[in-house]
Amino acid sequence: EDEIWDDLSAVAKARPDAVVVMCTNMRGAPLAARFERTFGIPLIDSVSAFLWGALRAAAVDTTPIEGWGSLFALGARGNR
Repeated sequence: EDEIWDDLSAVAKARPDAVVVMCTNMRGAPLAARFERTFGIPLIDSVSAFLWGALRAAAVDTTPIEGWGSLFALGARGNR
């Protein structure tokens, strides 16, 4: 995770609107909340986004899920 954090930190220097970690072998989800607090940039991990979408489709409230980034704060309805 340290190497992924270093890579994310380097990307954050460019001040993108968001950062996507697109790989099941990169553990971006556990770093999402820390990254967002540190840099103020949303981090979307592909695995956590899939989970959020599945829970959203099942109308499950995702707001109690913490540590995987701001996406889960959107809850079951999201921004529809």
